[in-house]
Amino acid sequence: MRPEPDRRVRRTRRALHDALLALMVEKGYDAVSVQDIIDRADVGRSTFYSHFTDKNALLRSGFEELRSELERPVAPPRGRARLFRFSLPMFEHARDQQRLVHALVARPDSGPVLGPLQQILGDSVRAELAAFTRHGAGPPDDILVAYVVGAFLAVMTSWLDTAPEKTPDEIDQIFHRLVAPGVRSALVPPTAPRAATSNSVSAPRPAPRATGS
Repeated sequence: MRPEPDRRVRRTRRALHDALLALMVEKGYDAVSVQDIIDRADVGRSTFYSHFTDKNALLRSGFEELRSELERPVAPPRGRARLFRFSLPMFEHARDQQRLVHALVARPDSGPVLGPLQQILGDSVRAELAAFTRHGAGPPDDILVAYVVGAFLAVMTSWLDTAPEKTPDEIDQIFHRLVAPGVRSALVPPTAPRAATSNSVSAPRPAPRATGS
């Protein structure tokens, strides 16, 4: 296990991450240079390169921190569906960083952010669905994983756009009501109809007898 970085290292890395995110909001990832990050974080060039090889490594490091957060065990709230425990922590994170999350996800050039985010969410969804399949459901496929991830991002974006006054817990409940029933239905194979037996086939009724006029 790698030792925890000391406080000074953590402060430097946090300053670099914050600088990159702020610059991405202002002008997009592609337009950000290492020099921009160094200037915004107020660190030396040698300091930057002692931590990261380039801005891509800095961005990946931030996503790895997010992945570690999502992999921590989270007890589901009482009465809440067992599936998709990643969603509430993610909604809470989005609430704490509303302007940043909305700006990064909604930008036309958000590919460098959306791609890794979709990958991390997809891995989390796949792991939870795989655990669900051990209880008798079928294996998850890529379509189902993409559906859950797409629904989550759509709900999160719509929340920040149209109803930011709602709490993360309220949005999480909406997400679960929209997604969980369909996912369970897709994973659990339908019960095959029972084949009719010869004993269950009723004899044809005789035609009614004509009556005289």
